[in-house]
Amino acid sequence: MQGDGFIDTRKVWGILSLDKKYSPDEINESCRKAIFVDSYSYRTVLRFLQCKTDIEDKTMITDSSKQSSNFIRPMDEYKQLLDKEKQHYEYRDSAPSV
Repeated sequence: MQGDGFIDTRKVWGILSLDKKYSPDEINESCRKAIFVDSYSYRTVLRFLQCKTDIEDKTMITDSSKQSSNFIRPMDEYKQLLDKEKQHYEYRDSAPSV
């Protein structure tokens, strides 16, 4: 955040203002990522925060849609079908050839 000996206070204040929408832990993690990629800008930190939020939103949508769908069967049904198929192939492979 230094350029020619001066600290760009706008970047610092911009990053500090992110606490209105994001938690301190999220901001710290995004700052660590920005430092890791050598990009010391407000926009980089903000993009890391937004990406994390977007991923969490998509995960929440996916989780809620899984629970409310009529087309999803319990895992036990799938296990039974796979066991039947496995038994079929075992029987077919062990049967004597004609």
